[in-house]
Amino acid sequence: MNEKRVDPDAAHGLQAWIRERFPPLVTFPLAAILALSGCVDHPAGPGRLAARVVHAWLVLLVLRIVDDLYDLEKDRIWHPRRTLSRGKVTSRRLGRLAGACVLAAAVLELASDRSGQTAILAGIYIPFFVFKARIAPLVQPFWINLVFGLLIIGGRFTSPGLLCLGAFGWLAATGHDFCHGIGDMVEQSNAPAEKLRLAAGIGIVCYGAAFAMAFVSLLIHPDWIMTLALSLSGIWLAAWLRRLWRNPGKTTARALYVRGFLAFIMPLAARMVGFLG
Repeated sequence: MNEKRVDPDAAHGLQAWIRERFPPLVTFPLAAILALSGCVDHPAGPGRLAARVVHAWLVLLVLRIVDDLYDLEKDRIWHPRRTLSRGKVTSRRLGRLAGACVLAAAVLELASDRSGQTAILAGIYIPFFVFKARIAPLVQPFWINLVFGLLIIGGRFTSPGLLCLGAFGWLAATGHDFCHGIGDMVEQSNAPAEKLRLAAGIGIVCYGAAFAMAFVSLLIHPDWIMTLALSLSGIWLAAWLRRLWRNPGKTTARALYVRGFLAFIMPLAARMVGFLG
């Protein structure tokens, strides 16, 4: 008689993948900033706010899982030491986790007054991953990073100031994707200099448009703390983008991996100071 045995290392493999690809100490604050930065002029109770944060974290987790599963064959070549590439966690287990997270996110919508957001995100990202191989590489970053803007907006598409703030998150994340992705272009495809310069140029334009949208949002909903943070972040980021433009390559791109992300996350966090205080 054959008995099914539970792999004692399965849970450890899943935990290892989460620590490696979606560390809670980084991703949970990120989810909180995205979920709450757009709530400044829309107060809600602690329970509802907590539901929004967990919902945002689950959405980001699902996208991380699906993206890793889609890129598994490529990662086995370029990132063979990753947990999933080494088989320490199975694709089936990650797929089940993603399904459970989608169900949990849908339930949390009932407590976070963001009904329909999970369905909207599914409608955006299912076609993306189904047709990803046919989507032009220059279009993919604009599509995949829509989640950053949508989590900020939270379904409130009638607020001009909030739409501008969401556009800031979306365009800045897209610019970051183009800029730090130059490292992979050099390493994985030995892209020519003109392609690296094009990616750098698109990334810089996206960052510029993002910060412009943020300042428009501040004209509609003034906030001196965010204005200060945005100004300082913009100056700091411009110095690093200048280096990237002058020498688009692996070193300058990698230098922007954390810096370029913090440059747009910190202004959003600053917007929450008065709200949470």
